[in-house]
Amino acid sequence: MIRYFTALALTLVVEALVVALLSRGEERRRLVGASLFINLFTHPLANLCFTGTAASFLAIEAGVVVVEAALYAFVVRCPPRRATALSLGANLASLALSRLFM
Repeated sequence: MIRYFTALALTLVVEALVVALLSRGEERRRLVGASLFINLFTHPLANLCFTGTAASFLAIEAGVVVVEAALYAFVVRCPPRRATALSLGANLASLALSRLFM
């Protein structure tokens, strides 16, 4: 259980930082706040769906990127391409760091 909360904390911090770096001004505040709530929704669901195989991992990560992009577009009202770039960048960064530290 501690491992899950460590992974969740790492995801929240890393993805919020990436979103902050990829945004500016008033948009930054909205996107970082949205990032925290979006990840509190997608992270537990992704972990519940994971079966331990590489195929499930890749499918889940792809699904998370799509869902998070849709939520950024809907919640923050940013254009779909921008929302996708934010989601993809944030998820790649948290994935890379989780592989290093977990």
